[in-house]
Amino acid sequence: MASILKFNKAQHTNSTDAITIDTSGNVTLTQPLQSTIMPAWRVSLSADQNVSAASTWTQVVFDDIDISSEYLFNQDVTFSGGTATITHAGVYQVNTSIRVDGLTPDSGYFILAFRINGQDSGASDTYFLTQRFSGTYQSFTLSDVFKCAVGDTLEVWGFSSNDASWHYSSNVCHFSGARIG
Repeated sequence: MASILKFNKAQHTNSTDAITIDTSGNVTLTQPLQSTIMPAWRVSLSADQNVSAASTWTQVVFDDIDISSEYLFNQDVTFSGGTATITHAGVYQVNTSIRVDGLTPDSGYFILAFRINGQDSGASDTYFLTQRFSGTYQSFTLSDVFKCAVGDTLEVWGFSSNDASWHYSSNVCHFSGARIG
């Protein structure tokens, strides 16, 4: 015989709500519990990030990290200098959308990459390469899943094989991630 526990709300001993279950069975966790369990971030660039060296890897230094009107936030992840430092071990879904302006059209190639703990070789990073792109602007996206330990770092890097004067465009470059397991 199976036991069934029926309730619609769980509270801490100080009477603050922790979990509620509605009549459809949807579970809602209060914000303090969510931020402890589900680290996440969505960040952007506040200004264009100029690059003035060809054939050089350049980290995208996301610096807008908490602007509610822009839907930017940093929840239980340390974020500094474009680097997300993991504070809770788990499996993370990470995503980026980057707009690059000023590349020479159809010349050379561009690479967009995620790096975990600064690694850029083998299966330790995620890598996207393209050779045909617009000279005015081009958008690139990248997504992957990483198993992270406390203290691991995640970053977004770009590389242009040919151009020594281009930039990551502000307000349309984003880096996001969330613990999914």
